[in-house]
Amino acid sequence: MKTRKLDAIIVYGDREHFGNITYLSGYDPRFEESILIVGKTNLPILLVGLEGIAYAKRIAQIHAQNRVVPYFSLMGQSRSKSMKPKEPSDLFREAGIKRGMKVGVAGWKHYTQDDFTRSSLAIEIPSYLIDALRQTTGSRTNVTNANDLLTDPENGLRNTHSVNELAAFEFAAATCSRQMHNLIMNLQDGITEYEAVQLMKLNGMPLITHIMLSSGERARVGLCSPSDRRIKRGDPLTAAFGVRGSLVCRAAYVVEKENELENIQPDYLSKICIPYFKLLATWYRSMKIGASGNEVFNTIERQAHSLGLKLALNPGHFIDLEEWTNSPFYPGSPYILKSGMMLQSDMIPLVPPPKFGVNVEDTIALADEKLQSSLRNQYPEMWHRIEKRREFMISRLGLSLNPEILPLCDNAAVLRPFLLAKHMALTQS
Repeated sequence: MKTRKLDAIIVYGDREHFGNITYLSGYDPRFEESILIVGKTNLPILLVGLEGIAYAKRIAQIHAQNRVVPYFSLMGQSRSKSMKPKEPSDLFREAGIKRGMKVGVAGWKHYTQDDFTRSSLAIEIPSYLIDALRQTTGSRTNVTNANDLLTDPENGLRNTHSVNELAAFEFAAATCSRQMHNLIMNLQDGITEYEAVQLMKLNGMPLITHIMLSSGERARVGLCSPSDRRIKRGDPLTAAFGVRGSLVCRAAYVVEKENELENIQPDYLSKICIPYFKLLATWYRSMKIGASGNEVFNTIERQAHSLGLKLALNPGHFIDLEEWTNSPFYPGSPYILKSGMMLQSDMIPLVPPPKFGVNVEDTIALADEKLQSSLRNQYPEMWHRIEKRREFMISRLGLSLNPEILPLCDNAAVLRPFLLAKHMALTQS
């Protein structure tokens, strides 16, 4: 705030866009809108709806003034006289925001000049709040987008992590990978997609995204939720599951042997899976402290082209409480990979129908010697798991890993081309 010469920051959150407000306060909106007001001197003020007030008092991890804003509540809930709604401008003035002040707003996005000419003035939270802020400060230009302070690839607070954060997210990643492992080890043809999800043995941890599992034609979309469709032998299948801090995805065919694909996609192993695994190996080899996002992007793009693959999105991104906070991997990216960053392998090959692709997504962290030493001393069991994962990836999968790569998922980079061949995976000699 001092660097940006801001007098206050307004952090907005709702059920879908909770990451910034949760990171700063520990409070995650379960049903309603909420705002955290952070000024220079006073205690932070947490404005929540009716259902959020008791939860905020219980769950928030900062000293803040908790207040109810009736119109943040769900429609139809009480707006009684004892809780007479105040105009947003009144709330902001009571929080100490005055005419002439500079106020930053953090919702869940910030923009560049590729998006808007005056990108700092483009703010995605509800207009009635922005209108009131600009009225209170007296100028449109006094209220600017400050989300980059949290999720910018270079300086965003949420894209580098402490020892304790990495330990919490390793727990999330281990949970995700084991639940995906449960699915694959117990998958069989003839069960419904709903029954397949039950094989994961989910434990109720807060999700990072909807559970995605689909078979047959719907599997080509990838984002679909499960249905009562029965999974048939020979079907393509996509499954993705994530809790806050990690996501794991797998996509392949529900077969046991390559010859089962003779009449479906006979070159699936040679033209899709093996090239993809080579590309995955390159991605892991490219992850290192000091590498630039542009360098990684160009390396992956060149090899993908040489292998006959084309990717749908960026070759990876940051991951945190949300599945995708930002990505440093794009053409011309100036951003440098640092210690403490958590990254998601997320390379989705474009394969035109009726053929099907493959997908392997897992979570890693980068840590220099100092951070590794802290993890080793404070979380020895976690460190032992990381060492075993590295050993497996190097000695069994044949991957080259820089010393700073910390695999957070148990089955990182494990590509099973045939989902019914439970103990078969690709390796690199």
